[in-house]
Amino acid sequence: MNSESTPQLRLILNHEAENSDSGNLESSWSPCDELCGFLELSNAEPSAIEDISIYFEGVSRNWISELVENEFTLRANKAERKTEVPEHCTQLPPSLELGYVIMDESTGQRFAQPSIAYNLRATVTLNTGGGEGSKTVDTSLPVIITPYTQEYPPTETTDFPMEFNEQETKVLRRYLMGRELGAMTASMREPPALTYDVHSARACTEALVKLELNFESSSEVYQILQNLTFKICPLIRIKTFFSLQSFRRLPSKDLLSLEGSMRFRDEMIKLGRKDVRGVSWKYVLEQSSQAPETQPTIATPPVGKWTAQLPVPITADTRLLPTFCTSVVARLYAVIIRINVSGVRMDSFNLEVPFQVIHKFPEQQHATQTEPMRDEQRFLAFRRASESSWISEEAMSTKFIVALLFPNRPASAESAEATADSGERCRFVHGVASVNRDIATVDVPYPIKPIYAT
Repeated sequence: MNSESTPQLRLILNHEAENSDSGNLESSWSPCDELCGFLELSNAEPSAIEDISIYFEGVSRNWISELVENEFTLRANKAERKTEVPEHCTQLPPSLELGYVIMDESTGQRFAQPSIAYNLRATVTLNTGGGEGSKTVDTSLPVIITPYTQEYPPTETTDFPMEFNEQETKVLRRYLMGRELGAMTASMREPPALTYDVHSARACTEALVKLELNFESSSEVYQILQNLTFKICPLIRIKTFFSLQSFRRLPSKDLLSLEGSMRFRDEMIKLGRKDVRGVSWKYVLEQSSQAPETQPTIATPPVGKWTAQLPVPITADTRLLPTFCTSVVARLYAVIIRINVSGVRMDSFNLEVPFQVIHKFPEQQHATQTEPMRDEQRFLAFRRASESSWISEEAMSTKFIVALLFPNRPASAESAEATADSGERCRFVHGVASVNRDIATVDVPYPIKPIYAT
């Protein structure tokens, strides 16, 4: 059958309701958006429509390489969803494609390191008569998803002893080989999240570095404090983990040596350096174990330490993907603060703490989200004249609306009935979409509610 006589099927989206995300040049969509548009079918022969299905699909296709006996091979395993995972590891991830892309020419599927893709798919079954039986035509349309996220409680860094560095202590000397003057401790905790709204292409927050100074002698304290200059270099660390098997827990670098099917992409964003002079110090008395009536004297001065705080602005001039974690792909962030101290001889500080990036839900939409879900949001509004309608050589367009419903966990298959415009009864079913798994790759469906019309 030549291409002229082959039925042609096309999905056409209405982009008026798309997410006006200034960080993306392409059309993008968010949870609770509705995909509205037309299903266009053209055929040179008179045909009767037997069945139409429209559904939304999300899948992760990852690949990794291994060197086994000097041969390059691809390795893959079936990834299975974990049931006991943190809440932020069960929500819909954004569209993502990194690293070298492998294309399956037979299916047109793209595999990357990693890849998260969404598609709107349609399948139409036709009967042209004449005893030839039924034929099926399908099509798909890529859809870019940029979900809204929220800030979660700070990461328990004790669960990742080799991943972060929240505190360091360095010895102070006036000269390279001079005697020890004391010790300085720098510490930092997880800063507030870097928050983007729907229109912003940049975001900023602030990290806070706490300093503590303990001196061996109090005679040189004032002069030393006046001469200190802090050269601060902040960085944002982007950590992307992907695997062919489900993560046993929130991924970290220490899992790389334990799980051969897991890989790690490490990127850095350098932020503006700055020099800080004239830091405001204050002296804090330590809690004394002496009796309350005991008063310090000149011979026994009070024991304490000098403290100060260094605010460090964290500004990203580009729109970063939100923090997310799925069963086989995770995007995590960290803030690295490097501090060189001049005026004394001491080693530099290198602190690293976890860090969240969130895409804030618009206030108006957030208020709507708390209300009960409407029926038109929950089901597919599918319109057609009649199953017995015959198609001429001109194209026939079918309107459709697919609501993007992204629950935190997979929902059991449900069914309901709705009335089409023609007065006939149409059954709408929504459940977890099925996807194919290829040798050397892994396809993982996300807990989306695709909606079918039969």
